Order: sequence, then C-alpha cells, then structure tokens
Amino acid sequence: MLALRGVFTGFDRIHTGSGNVNVIKVGDRYIIRFEENFDVANGPDLYVGFGKDGEYLKGSEIGELKGNIGSQNYEVPEGINLEDYNEVWIWCRAFSVGFAKASLSPSI
Repeated sequence: MLALRGVFTGFDRIHTGSGNVNVIKVGDRYIIRFEENFDVANGPDLYVGFGKDGEYLKGSEIGELKGNIGSQNYEVPEGINLEDYNEVWIWCRAFSVGFAKASLSPSI
C-alpha cells in the first residue's frame, strides 16, 4: 500500500537530483522506493537518510546509496518512526552536504 510520496530536487548546480520516491507499507514494515526516473549527481559516501522541515537529521541514514540512477528499494529499519520525518535525503557523509531531498506527503 502506497503511504507517502515525493519528488527529489537538488540544492544547486553541483548537487542535483530528480525523480519520484514512494514509501510503501508492506505488512508492518515500510519500504522506501526510488522509481525508474530517479537521478542524483554522483558523489562520494552517499547515503539515504531522513530530514524534517528542510534540515537533515544526522544519524538517520538507513543505507548506502545503491546507485545514482534508476529504481532501488530501502527497507526502513525497526525502531525508525517515519512520523518523526517529512523528507527523504541523499546525504554525503564525507562532506556533510545534501545532494538531493524529497518532501513527503500522504498519497491520495
């Protein structure tokens, strides 16, 4: 069941991103799904994590970015409450900089 959705945007001409992201509920767990049109600038040490109201929350990483183009899935670990966040981020841990983020909203 589709629970949340968003669209990635970048931060500047170097840190670019685009494409759809969906949060899917499967039983009692959640999957973050980047769709086929996902595209983010390539960079070092990129992770998928969460933010709230335009600010990345360090330590929220759920996995290393699998690739900078195309569909991919990330399971949200137990203990992470998605209600604490309203954004999915692509975050560079090496330089503490965001590459892209997607604001999440309920699916209709």
